[in-house]
Amino acid sequence: MIVPSFPDDVVVAIRYDQTGLATADLADYQAVGWRIDDYAAGWGFNPLTNRWVYVICPPGRTQPQPQLIGDAPFPTPNTGQVVSPPWARVQSGLCSAPEFRGSLADFFTFVATNNGAHRLLSGNFLHSNIDNTWKQWSQQNGDLVQPSGATSQRSRLPTRPRGS
Repeated sequence: MIVPSFPDDVVVAIRYDQTGLATADLADYQAVGWRIDDYAAGWGFNPLTNRWVYVICPPGRTQPQPQLIGDAPFPTPNTGQVVSPPWARVQSGLCSAPEFRGSLADFFTFVATNNGAHRLLSGNFLHSNIDNTWKQWSQQNGDLVQPSGATSQRSRLPTRPRGS
């Protein structure tokens, strides 16, 4: 089943090098919906509001997959204990991905350094809030940025051939 996204839903798709451990190229896409299966949604109790709420992905369920304008998220190589999320959802200043929740700047750090990784990142962003966060992060974390990756240049991130 496909459920529509919110107007401010943006997905950061990540393309890793062949090993998955040296580099990661990040680019943003507008989400148009989320593919969920019957088990990816259910009712859960929110102790903060003291109410039952319908949750798109309660713990232990299959993660919804974004439906994007542009390319689908790139496949990720097996990187063992280093987490390699294929995408992250950015909405209203918050970032969530498989195995991550927090700020967008913290997500960049997570992709670059989780579990001992030392990936060099590049960012190619069209949405100004994401681009501004990237520019600030890349200036503060120059040792984690690919030499040509400090500025946003969408043309640097090639698209996948259709059907692959």
